[in-house]
Formats: sequence, C-alpha cells, structure tokens
Amino acid sequence: MWADLVLTNANVLTMNPSKPHAQAIAIKDRKIVKVGTSKEIKPYIGKNTKMIDLKEKTVVPGFIDTHVHITGYGKSLKEVNLRGANSIKEIQKKLKNRTQRIPKGQWILGRGWDQDHLTEKRYPTRWDLDKFSPNNPVVLTRVCGHLCVANSQALELAGITRETTPPSAGQIDKDLKTGEPTGILRENAMDLVWKVIPEPSEEELIEACSLACQKAVEAGLTSVHWLTSSPAEIRVIQKLREQNKLPLRVYIMVSVKLLDHLIDLGLHTGFGDSRIRIGSVKIFSDGSLGARTA
Repeated sequence: MWADLVLTNANVLTMNPSKPHAQAIAIKDRKIVKVGTSKEIKPYIGKNTKMIDLKEKTVVPGFIDTHVHITGYGKSLKEVNLRGANSIKEIQKKLKNRTQRIPKGQWILGRGWDQDHLTEKRYPTRWDLDKFSPNNPVVLTRVCGHLCVANSQALELAGITRETTPPSAGQIDKDLKTGEPTGILRENAMDLVWKVIPEPSEEELIEACSLACQKAVEAGLTSVHWLTSSPAEIRVIQKLREQNKLPLRVYIMVSVKLLDHLIDLGLHTGFGDSRIRIGSVKIFSDGSLGARTA
C-alpha cells in the first residue's frame, strides 16, 4: 500500500511511552497508516507519494478540546472584543468606536471583560455604557459567559425594571440606593435580554461557525466536543459537513434542556459516525467563580 503523503526528517512526539519518538509518518486517504523510523516508512513510499521534509521540526498529535463553544466563539469574532481590557474607560472607547460604524438601533454585542483586570475593580454598569451608546442596545458578556452588563436601551427592550422578578437561578443586580437595575444580569437572568436580540440567520451561523472551525484548526485542534443549546446549532454542524466546511471531528455535547427531545428521537451517546457523533450532556447546578454565581 503506497501512502498519499509521507512526512520525513521529523521529531514526532508519539505520546506512546514505549516509543515516545519517531522520524516519519505515512498518510493514506487522510488517515495515518504508519508512524516510525525512516526505514520503517520506506515501504509506504511509491512514485506518486508526496514527500515533505520537515527538517527536524516537531510534530505532535492533533489536540482535542473537550469543552468548546464553537458557535458562541464564531459569533464573538464579529463582536466587540473586550479581552485584555484593563479599564472601564477602555471598554467605553471600544464601544464608542463600534457605535460610530453602525446605524442607530442596531444591537452591539461584546465579550471578554473581567472586572478583576479593570483598574476600577468593579463591574461596568448600564450608566457606563449609556454615555457612549445612547442610540443602540448593548450587551457585553463577561469572559466566563455567566454574567453580562446591558445598557438602558437593552434593559428597556427586555422589559427589565426595578419591579422585574428574576427567573429561577438568575439575578438582576440593583443599585443599593435607588433600587434601579445596574445592568448586571447573572446566569438565567441573561436570558431576559438574549430572547429579544434578533437571531442570526442559518447562513450567518454557518459563516460564523466555519470561521471558528478554521481558527480551531489553526490552533492545532483536530477534534472538539461542541456544546450546543438548540436544534439549530446541530443542523448547522451537519450543514457545514455537507458544504465541506467542517475540518474537525465533532462530538456534540448537548444542553440538558435538549435531552428529552433527543431521547424521543432515539438518539443516544455514540450515535453518528467518525466525523459527527452524539457525545455527552452538559448539566451544571450553580454558576462560575468569576461571575460570583457559584
């Protein structure tokens, strides 16, 4: 059997304790068929085999991320990136830049801020955001995804007032003096604003997830446990495969709220094939340390 591709002159880290290093890899039909010394790989080399001399570069097995929000990450690539922001003023500056480039009334979403890294050492509030986004609803999610801050326009569209009762396992922070919502929404209270944000089209989801998958591959990932919270996300994964835009092996990790639906359909862990397979169920009972909801 001739290989389609052979990688030679490499420092291959096999992760096999009995044989931790190798020099070459033979690949056939996009699958590794042999890892070994140059001598051991030689029988797999034919006249049409593509050869790549890696010049002693290190090769490692593809990484597997066992908990990744591909859909959310894809969406975030088009949102305001707040990772690394070191002050509320910096958040405001990024927000101002975005408002100057979009029409009035369009939602502004962002993610990545962490109050522990802000000079002010506090959560941003609706009033911090209102100064630079008077004509656009804004929701900025903390880096952990368990807490967000919404501006006044977003709160109004969501119908959140001082009288609003938070949903189960959710919290609406309020000003200690006035009793008005500060804009901070924790855990299930975030759903109050999420449900009024226009849903992206299937085409937009496919585009976002395709970009996220490419970023994952660039980081060395070959397999992911992809968290899904809706049937639409599962359809997008299949659509990506049909359009040849899925460069990863996917284990679908489903939200517990989808569990009964999947059981009714007769789907179970392991259902699928080598490219897309039903995996685990995500269940959590409290929250996160960073958002102080645990």
